[in-house]
Amino acid sequence: MKSKLVIIVISFALLISCSKITKEEKNWGEKGTVSLGFCWLIVSEEGIKYEPINLDEEFKSKGLKVKFTFIERTDMASICMQGRIIEIIRIEKL
Repeated sequence: MKSKLVIIVISFALLISCSKITKEEKNWGEKGTVSLGFCWLIVSEEGIKYEPINLDEEFKSKGLKVKFTFIERTDMASICMQGRIIEIIRIEKL
């Protein structure tokens, strides 16, 4: 009985982790331009404003074109209130 419970718990954990990876990979390829308003933003080609919480110094350049992947952080608030709060997973200059 205990071994079945362990297998179920491990299977559930694997399913959750796999769905997270898929979500992150789905977002890879989002393209945008770094902008500076009240704080640093990335504006996507579709016009969606993102407020990254972990934008590295090398990407803090107004007008810089980037390709990035992210996780939206709905558990956080911001004083900037200019875009969706995101945590960057991967970013590169175009």
